[in-house]
Amino acid sequence: MGLLIQNSSDPSISPREILPTSVENSTGKKKKAQVKKQKIRTTFSQTQLCVCPERFQRQKCLSRQQMQELSNILNLSYKQIETWFQSQRMKCKRRQKYNWPKNSNRVA
Repeated sequence: MGLLIQNSSDPSISPREILPTSVENSTGKKKKAQVKKQKIRTTFSQTQLCVCPERFQRQKCLSRQQMQELSNILNLSYKQIETWFQSQRMKCKRRQKYNWPKNSNRVA
């Protein structure tokens, strides 16, 4: 359960924002709700940075099996490969939409 903030003097806080409060578990004891920690950003090796874009040039979308094989080869998790390819597809789409050059270092 959370506490609803309604009368905040800070305009950047939405009136519907929910703050974590204590939660009662099945034994009747109260415990604090756990807050998700942000994951550390993965630094890709030079090999990974060469193989992924080269593969993306040949094939924009990979099947589950292809992603799994690539993740095993590059020593990355399936989710990292999936996310990388999804990000690249969105960057490609954005470049096409705004006619940006491929090596553009634009800030979104």
